[in-house]
Parts: sequence; C-alpha cells; structure tokens
Amino acid sequence: MQGNNPGSSTPYGDNLKSGKYAQTSDAKIYYEVYGKGEPILILHGGGVGSPYEMGKIIDELKKITKLS
Repeated sequence: MQGNNPGSSTPYGDNLKSGKYAQTSDAKIYYEVYGKGEPILILHGGGVGSPYEMGKIIDELKKITKLS
C-alpha cells in the first residue's frame, strides 16, 4: 500500500523527489533513496509494512545513523 504517511513528515511510499523504479524483464520495483553514505535496505513484510509503520521505523533509523 503506497500513500502519504501521516506518521512522518516525509511522504514515504509516494515521494516524487526520492522515489525511483528499477525495471527488469518482468517486474517494476519502486524504491526511495535518502541521505548519503552506506545504504540501509528497509524491506516490508511480517507484521510491519504500511507506509505509516515503515515511516516511523525509518525516522528512528535517521536519528541513530545520521541518515538525514
């Protein structure tokens, strides 16, 4: 589910500035890139997956990794 994230000031999952697509022969995968340095890959699944839930996790990671 993509859409605006009321739990964060960043529109994760629907960010025209940071959102990009990787195209393969049979899949189009949406991803977003923020910050600089070593990448951290955040995958949804399990009990967490909506932009609201993931946005909260990403915002917390920004604080401890100096991602912003």
